[in-house]
This record gives sequence, structure tokens and C-alpha cells, in this order.
Amino acid sequence: MNWYRTSALDSVRFIVGESVLPYYNAAMKIARAGGITILRDKELFAAALSGRQVIGAAWESWQGNDYSFDVAVDKAWQNRGVGGKLSDLCIREFDEIKEAYGEEARMHIHVVNPIMEHVLQNRGFTKDPTMNGIFYARQ
Repeated sequence: MNWYRTSALDSVRFIVGESVLPYYNAAMKIARAGGITILRDKELFAAALSGRQVIGAAWESWQGNDYSFDVAVDKAWQNRGVGGKLSDLCIREFDEIKEAYGEEARMHIHVVNPIMEHVLQNRGFTKDPTMNGIFYARQ
């Protein structure tokens, strides 16, 4: 008999781009429930769905050469890789745009959650001593 280990993410669908717009209100509800303030300069970039239910989302912003993103995950789905996958989608978006625009592009993330701090450290981000608060930078 063969046993297969399945990931919690096997049942999660990730969508990116304009397809996420119908999920905006549900995504904002998750952010508010998690105490995450999404600033007005951020646009919904990606959503994670389990069936038809939004279980996480990512917002992004470009201000000049600076890129930033926020991730929120429903409490019931935290610590299952959803936030990491949403972060990876944002990082990939930055990498693609940086390739087109050059070395001037920078990424700064204000971290309010120790889980996200760990996610970013595992992806090569470091604290930026020039920024107020807990920021991570990647160039």
C-alpha cells in the first residue's frame, strides 16, 4: 500500500492579477481581523482560496523605485504555508519588474508579525537599520 503525504496547500488555489478583484472585500476582512492595516497605496495583488472561501491575500505597492507588500492569512489557515506562498508570489513579481527596471528597484517590508519575520528571513531578507520600525530589505 502506498501512502502519500499531502500538503495543506494541495487544496488551496492562488490567483493573481485582475482576477482577484471580486475577492477584495473578503481579503480586507481577513486583514482587519488580523490587525493588519492595508494602506491606500496598496492594491490587491493575490488571493488564496480554499474552495470559494478567501483564506489569505497579498497587497502590493510601487512608490517610485520602492516596492512593498502586505500579506494577511485567516487565523484558521496560519502556519500552513499560505502566507509564505503569497509572499513568494510578491517576491517573484518584484524580481520580474526589477529585471525590467534595473538595480534602482528596492523592496522594503514593514513586519508586524513574527511569523512573517521568519518567512522573510528564510528568503534572504535582512533588517534594514536605516528604517524606523522592523523593516526588511532586499535588493
